[in-house]
Amino acid sequence: MANGQFLTYVGTASGATTLYAPVAFNNAYGGYATGMGIENVGASTATVTITYSGQVGSATATQTYTETFTVPVGGYVGDYNGRTDANPVVNPLPDQFHGSATITSTQPLVEIVNEIQTGQVPGTSYNTFASGSRVVRLPLVENALNGFSTGMAVENVGSGTATVTITYADPSTGNQVGTSNASPLTLAPGQFAGIYQGPGGDGGVPSGTRATATLTASGTGVQLAVIVNQRSNSSFMSYISQVVGP
Repeated sequence: MANGQFLTYVGTASGATTLYAPVAFNNAYGGYATGMGIENVGASTATVTITYSGQVGSATATQTYTETFTVPVGGYVGDYNGRTDANPVVNPLPDQFHGSATITSTQPLVEIVNEIQTGQVPGTSYNTFASGSRVVRLPLVENALNGFSTGMAVENVGSGTATVTITYADPSTGNQVGTSNASPLTLAPGQFAGIYQGPGGDGGVPSGTRATATLTASGTGVQLAVIVNQRSNSSFMSYISQVVGP
């Protein structure tokens, strides 16, 4: 906690040599940026490569950017995507980048991601993924309910192109509600899609309501990792998707 910001994350029992971060921003969507906290839990110095995939500003073409650095045994690197200098590592992302990241390493890592907005107090954190799932569940998505709206960041962490369908259910009845203008999505391996439930968004949950969501991916070798951000004028919270199937 610092300067009124209060962020939390979950400790990790073991590391992995490949991790996925569905949200990676540099001054995107009105000033959002991410910072990655990366620890080497292996037996020797880790060479870490981060590959970012996403869009810049209003452009629709997918761009990729990479960075490589080392982390000593038991050591940590803080990689802030909003940074403009090279301390401690060079940030390769251009202004207004919004996308996802795949982190590969010669040694197992554990990693968290912090999300902040320039000039705003609230911030949030999430744990990266070591793998995904064909079917994921989101227990809470909202569209302008009690001041909260939901953003979903979907990354295809599999090896093949994924066709992703999104369905919503009424939390009281379980009946299907709403239709997302973003569904179905087509995501190449490593590709990101952002879906917003608030005013002007493409989420599809009826305004002034909440719902549950199910995302289902079809294709060979496909897996999804999803982050949900809950935002109001004074609060900013996140959770990771719940795995249903392999």
